[in-house]
Amino acid sequence: MQVTNTSVPVLVLVASRSPLLHGVLGVVRSLGRLGIPVYLARDEHRTPTDCSRYLRGVFTVAFDPARPARLVDDLLEVAGRIGRRSVLLPIDDLGALFVVDHAERLRCWFLFPDQSSELSHSLASKKELYLLCMRLGIATPETAFPQTRDQLVSFAERAQFPVVVKAIDPVLLHERKHAKSVVIVPNAEALLDTYDRMEVREQPNLMLQEYIPGGAESIWMFNGYLDHRSRCLVGFTGVKLRQCLPHTGQTSLGVCRHNPVVQEITEEFLASVGYRGIVDLGWRYDARDGRYKLLDVNPRIGATFRLFVGTNGMDVARALYLDLTGQPVPASSAPDGRKWLVEQTDLYASLLYRAEGTLTATQWLRSFRGLREAAWFARDDPAPFLEMCRSSLGITVRRAAQASRARIRPRRPTATVRAGGSDSNLGATRQDLVTTRFEAHARFWEEVYRARDVFSVIHQYRLALALHYVDRLELPEGARVLEVGSGAGLAAVALARRGFQVETVDTTSAMLLAVRRHAADAGVASRLRIILADAHRLPFQTGTFDLVLALGVVPWLHSPAHAAQEMARVLRSGGHLVFNADNRARLTRLLDPLYSPPLELVRRTVKATLATLHLWRPRQQPMVTYHSRAEFDRIVAEADLEWVTGTTFGFGPFTLFGHTMLPDALGVKVNRSLQGLADRGVPVLRGTGAQYLVVARRPAPDGAPPAEDMEADWRAVSR
Repeated sequence: MQVTNTSVPVLVLVASRSPLLHGVLGVVRSLGRLGIPVYLARDEHRTPTDCSRYLRGVFTVAFDPARPARLVDDLLEVAGRIGRRSVLLPIDDLGALFVVDHAERLRCWFLFPDQSSELSHSLASKKELYLLCMRLGIATPETAFPQTRDQLVSFAERAQFPVVVKAIDPVLLHERKHAKSVVIVPNAEALLDTYDRMEVREQPNLMLQEYIPGGAESIWMFNGYLDHRSRCLVGFTGVKLRQCLPHTGQTSLGVCRHNPVVQEITEEFLASVGYRGIVDLGWRYDARDGRYKLLDVNPRIGATFRLFVGTNGMDVARALYLDLTGQPVPASSAPDGRKWLVEQTDLYASLLYRAEGTLTATQWLRSFRGLREAAWFARDDPAPFLEMCRSSLGITVRRAAQASRARIRPRRPTATVRAGGSDSNLGATRQDLVTTRFEAHARFWEEVYRARDVFSVIHQYRLALALHYVDRLELPEGARVLEVGSGAGLAAVALARRGFQVETVDTTSAMLLAVRRHAADAGVASRLRIILADAHRLPFQTGTFDLVLALGVVPWLHSPAHAAQEMARVLRSGGHLVFNADNRARLTRLLDPLYSPPLELVRRTVKATLATLHLWRPRQQPMVTYHSRAEFDRIVAEADLEWVTGTTFGFGPFTLFGHTMLPDALGVKVNRSLQGLADRGVPVLRGTGAQYLVVARRPAPDGAPPAEDMEADWRAVSR
């Protein structure tokens, strides 16, 4: 393809911190190969595109949503340095909306489509787009817009899952760290968890959309350019073969396929709203009613635009340039079967599809037939690809080295934490995350004690074993008992039924409400006191209780040793503490490469690589802390407690790369068989149960039998 006049420069604007950088590179290469001078305006962060042979120069600009006038001034200064009026091409939502909002000041130095600011914001906002579709009669998935968490809970009670959760405003999404724009949730619990992570409470920004079944191939893309009369000069259609992440993410492998229906309904829709410029749309075919339903509209160039290249070399970036510079735009059509690939993204996506069981090695190899272009690698411009690999590898090596140093660095004993609470903001932050998690999952922990999957069976066994230990203590009626971490309240109710005076504490109000309900149903409310409190700061005097029970608490604490000291403090002399830890050496973790401790360094390296490539972000959620038996025994000793007995139990669920391998019924049978062998002292199995339950005692007055004399009897009970 040749262009008669290439004298007008192009300035590519990158407004957001982490755009899809291969889209930037695609624009630079597409226009640069025609001899058009292409410049890049971005923040101070260097990108692989900076190395492209087709890039004339890079200008540093700053975009602050609170001070947009600063970016206007920066761009006008850049225009003066370029020396002539240029085509301004924003590459992301923030940039596209910025340009239409400040078109009056920018137009004196830049060429860009005369687009309505109101229309651009309506199309970019998924809520406004939905309302627009309703007004125009455009098919689109059913959608709800909850304004509060209570409304979300009400929606969850009547919703048909799965449900798609989307962010409405791209600007708010940009300001929210660690947030995905689209998440598919399978149930009400996951919906509430996603809401807590993604929502902007001060300005509701989430929408809930009907899930339309179908794979990536049911998602049809339209890539086009419309002139000042809203006539479609260039339009292409295609489908996603793979997405990253699967089912919700960006295209990692796509193919051009002509679809006259999608072409027609898209052009009619865009003409009806008076759209001008480059546009990138997504439709999904709903096999249930045979209709194409509009998912989203990007009022800008899409990162996948180089998938759609006509037989004459035309793409939407070139069509924009020709039209804005007064040159004719020749008609073009993309050949069916042309494929385009994002290399590192598709590799990761393929691994995820493989883990799902939806992609075999043979299918993966065959999927590259018809591949015509890659996002990063190009023979005539290899430097960006090499720079991307070099920078990713460098960051990965540095992070791996830091992880290795942190792994071998001696830990500061957790017993040194100040008695008033955690020794850093990290502990408080983690406790907030834990509380939020259990507030959202309170119902799940009630169901665990009724379900018959292996995870639930293990927790039911834990409660039964702990209560069996309590019965062996032969506490007198009216003995004072403290339960730390009330959970669903079943343990507290069981203790109250034994005639004890029970006080139960938890940081989660939803859990305490469940306790209150169960106590009332069991008729033991008079013997049960419920308190909102933290295990690290128990609101009781020293030596108050005959027994402290803490099941499933230690793994979620930011300072387990300090909490153990608190629980020991409130015990009377000779009182007992029954509590547990999640066993680091559990058999299920040892056998799964995704969790196995010997592969920890490998996993950290892989995560660092994926984070560098913007393919993975750590979720802001509390992480379970695992302890070896020796570590947990040291916590007992540091709390000045006598270790009486301890046992590991629980074998399942067995997983491979996080996916459960055995059906529930078989998993329960395997757990029962392995537990029987462990109880008989079979090597390896006797120490690799999922949980480690310990009975400890606060030193008794002189004359009481020593704990060592009781150990054999306790072990007999555990078997």
